[in-house]
Amino acid sequence: MGSDVYVTEVLTSQTRNITQPIRSSNWSPTWSPDGRTLAFFSDRDGLARVWLWTRSTRQFRRLSADLARSYFGFEGIRWAPNGRRMAVKLSPLNVPR
Repeated sequence: MGSDVYVTEVLTSQTRNITQPIRSSNWSPTWSPDGRTLAFFSDRDGLARVWLWTRSTRQFRRLSADLARSYFGFEGIRWAPNGRRMAVKLSPLNVPR
């Protein structure tokens, strides 16, 4: 509820909140194997989805329109070793509930 994601630059010890100024809940951040992209859950557009943040451009991109389904705190996003795919529990939008 209202949580943010912070990134610290190890060389400079500078920490910044990457999810502000949008008021939202953000959780389970996970770096890609090459360290270029951070995947995390967020409801920044009103619904819980998977978002990506690119370190070099500091830009956000919603990965999918499908809803994220992480019911437990230990459920997160898992990157493939090559960084080209990920495993995450989703609930397709077009499936009746």
